[in-house]
Amino acid sequence: MMGEKPPLIYIFWSCAWFVAKSERFWPVLDLTGKRVNQDSAQFHRKMPSRYTNRMRKILRVVFALTAVSLFAVGSWFVFRPGRRFDPSLWGNSQTPASVRLRMADDLVDNKKLVGLTRQEVVARLGEPPKTEYFKEFDLVYYLGPERGFMSIDSEWLVLKLGPDGRVVKATIARD
Repeated sequence: MMGEKPPLIYIFWSCAWFVAKSERFWPVLDLTGKRVNQDSAQFHRKMPSRYTNRMRKILRVVFALTAVSLFAVGSWFVFRPGRRFDPSLWGNSQTPASVRLRMADDLVDNKKLVGLTRQEVVARLGEPPKTEYFKEFDLVYYLGPERGFMSIDSEWLVLKLGPDGRVVKATIARD
């Protein structure tokens, strides 16, 4: 399909293949620590390889599998699936921020708040705390630090009410 970006895993595999195939990541050094030109006939006569070809293949496979495993585990922590909304967990102050974030994903993705009145939203989520953030929205709920490797910002559940007092837009925003 033209115009679509390739999935991230294909990009990762391409990079891992390039690194595994590139000889500069597997250099052969002489006794003084200088890199040896592996294309010269002199190299093949005098300098035996540090690793056999079979050993190099095994190392490349181990490296690629390790990199893919780390990538998969890291992706799961960042992009793990949402959690169904549970009012008892939402209102509990002991609930971790990650659980509230995933419940908010469920609310937004399944449009469970769109069409509700302000009173119905407050009955489900509680009264929103006062905040100076996102003045263009009518109801703003703090969810916790943003998801990802480096959490610099915060994530918020923001709701926009229409002229009839019903929610017309529900989204998760970062400050």
